[in-house]
This record gives sequence, structure tokens and C-alpha cells, in this order.
Amino acid sequence: MKAHFIPDDLEMGGAEGYTWEEKVRRCLMAGHDALLVCQTPGASRACAEAVAHMPEALWAPAAARFRALRRTLHVRPGPFMPEEWKAWIQEVQEESQAY
Repeated sequence: MKAHFIPDDLEMGGAEGYTWEEKVRRCLMAGHDALLVCQTPGASRACAEAVAHMPEALWAPAAARFRALRRTLHVRPGPFMPEEWKAWIQEVQEESQAY
């Protein structure tokens, strides 16, 4: 069975106490296909900077696997649409109130 490994948000508590370099290195060494940073722009930049300082031999396999994964998607990503995003967030919040 072939699968893709995508981690949880690297700003979550499980990664607390590690530097961005440590988080990135550990994820890439574990075979992660993507690095998710979902909460703050500053953390996204810190993650990108950490990747830029890693040896290409460490990040290149993950980049190749992720590019291959994207080619299998039936829906191609389009431009970010803030109003649609806000509407979706509102819908999720309303649905969560039911539980």
C-alpha cells in the first residue's frame, strides 16, 4: 500500500518546545510529504526559512512526492477567494454548534 504522510499543523502543542529547524528536520526525516503551518504568517515564514537552510537531499524527496500527489488531484487549486473562505468558516462554525 502506498500512502502520503502529511502532519498536523506544526504550530500545535505537540511540536511545542522545538525550534523551526528541529520541527522541519524531524518531519522531513520521518518522511512527511508536506509541512503544515496554519495559524500565523510569521510561523509560515519561519518554516519556509528553516526549509531553505536544510540540505536539498533532505527536502527534495518530499517536494517530489508532493508534486506527484498534486498531479493526481481531480480539482486543481485556484486563486484564494477570501469571501468564499469566510463563508465556509461561518458554515463550519454554525454546524459545530449543533454538536
